[in-house]
Amino acid sequence: MKGLMIGEETRILPYGSVDGEYHPYIGLKLEHAAFGLQQDRVFHHFKIENRRDYSWKFRYLANSISSETVKYSFLFKIKSDRDTYYYGVGLGTDKAARTFASYESVFLGGEIEKAVSENAVLRMSSGFWSFQSGLVDGLEFERAADARYFSSRFTLSDSKLINYWKPAIDNYWSAYVETGLPINTTVASYVRFNVESMTRFPVYKKTRLGIATRLEFLLTPNREMLPYFALPEIGSESGLRGYSRERFRDFAILAVSLEYSFPITKRIDGFLLTDLAQTAARPSKLFHEDFYQSFGMGLRLKKGDNPISVGIATCSEGLKLFSSVALGKAW
Repeated sequence: MKGLMIGEETRILPYGSVDGEYHPYIGLKLEHAAFGLQQDRVFHHFKIENRRDYSWKFRYLANSISSETVKYSFLFKIKSDRDTYYYGVGLGTDKAARTFASYESVFLGGEIEKAVSENAVLRMSSGFWSFQSGLVDGLEFERAADARYFSSRFTLSDSKLINYWKPAIDNYWSAYVETGLPINTTVASYVRFNVESMTRFPVYKKTRLGIATRLEFLLTPNREMLPYFALPEIGSESGLRGYSRERFRDFAILAVSLEYSFPITKRIDGFLLTDLAQTAARPSKLFHEDFYQSFGMGLRLKKGDNPISVGIATCSEGLKLFSSVALGKAW
């Protein structure tokens, strides 16, 4: 995308997405991704997201390419949300057990990215993040409602980013280890492990089957002194499309997504989806609980790396419509 030139060295690059989602318990939600500026070899990315369910995010990312294989990044992001679907570990998953919670988080940090092969990159990132929650006294995680951490993450991944339901499932993989060291003494340290993969292969003639898997778990010496915002989450944006976006949080999560796609016209594909996910208080407890299930179907207009998708998904909590329209290069 050529963009709009301002002067001799500055170029405005419009890109991002507008995603719509309708859920019976929440209503219509919209997400807006913004634009970028290119100045010589430095790229500035600005992203603003706003949703009807009282969530908003702002993100600024600056990338500087020093060579063909090394890239430096600076990242600042802030998020304010009202987690209507917060349950708390041990509170159960019935709708009657819901506990309302609001929270804010701020992150400031940087990253070094180095290509280690033609299709793999190593990312080393560190930064400071703070978290404040509006949980009331007596609820789980209330003692960790005000947290500040220094975190570091080491990631080995495909050169492309994993994104579950905006593009079609493709061949991606990623693995990282993250450590969080508390700055204030009222919260506990943690170590997070995450492995994700996607693959897509032909089945019959022009039909394809896509499989996406994710395993994530978090270890900490004091489970009661950890902010719940740090727990792995699973929902519509991370592999469980029939539920709300942050429907479940726990110390361990296993998710599997299946997508069978078939051509309808030259540029339009239909797809059938099945998403399965399991949460547990410990990694050893996975496979000992029932899977949450989501089923659905949809249409996808093939448009380069940013297809337009519309679909419907159902689960035990009702029906959800979703759509995605992308513009330019995702980031």
